[in-house]
Amino acid sequence: MIKIASDDFDISSLLKALSKGNPFGARIYSLYNCYDYNLPFVDFWIQIKDNVCVSSIGRLGTQFIVQLSDLSDLEEISSFLRVAGATTVLADNKYKLELYTDKKTTGAVLKFFGSPYEIEEEYKLYTPTVKEAYDLLVLCKEEGFEAPDFESFNLDVSHKLRHNAIRMIGYKENGELKSVGMTVAETQTDAVLGAIASHPDCRNKGYGSLMVKILTNELLKENKSIYLHRAIDKNISFYSNLGYKVQGKWCEFYF
Repeated sequence: MIKIASDDFDISSLLKALSKGNPFGARIYSLYNCYDYNLPFVDFWIQIKDNVCVSSIGRLGTQFIVQLSDLSDLEEISSFLRVAGATTVLADNKYKLELYTDKKTTGAVLKFFGSPYEIEEEYKLYTPTVKEAYDLLVLCKEEGFEAPDFESFNLDVSHKLRHNAIRMIGYKENGELKSVGMTVAETQTDAVLGAIASHPDCRNKGYGSLMVKILTNELLKENKSIYLHRAIDKNISFYSNLGYKVQGKWCEFYF
């Protein structure tokens, strides 16, 4: 049975319990913590099987995230997603959803294992504006980044920053943003790293790894488990050398 969050059905504690130690659940619960479920463009559901909460689903616009488990009723969730109006569905590739589309991408789910980094040099970091970060991401789109339109990006990122659901850091040289790093979701126990980008003129200077190291150290101080979704065959040695190890695979379906 799939039930939606409502004033008569509080699922916050269920989402919190499900999210711990799971990057998909963390993204859903982080979204839940910064967007009111009564808003027209968000929804949250849980799946209950034999009186146990086994799955969760989050929607922002037409983009869906699904947290699955070995107890999930995959047939019920597949049927639900097929009629839910999704344009994308992000899920754990371990579980086979029948969504009747051949359009999908996959990649690796990584988790950080290790101790805080020792950063010898002092770097003057700051929180860039959303526009600064967006402009840099657009410059890097040929390197695997595909930025959405600015209005959507600005509304979503600004809102999440205000609600401490994500964080963003940047490094400047000569008054210009040269590198940016951010999380895409955070809860009390987990975090998912997102865009790490450096200006095309500043490749191989270590700025990208610096962003990862500083964000990782900050999150470790807060006792959070740290994950990221790496694109297939992208930045394999980069993240491996930084202590991030493959824990599974993600899959994103397109309609």
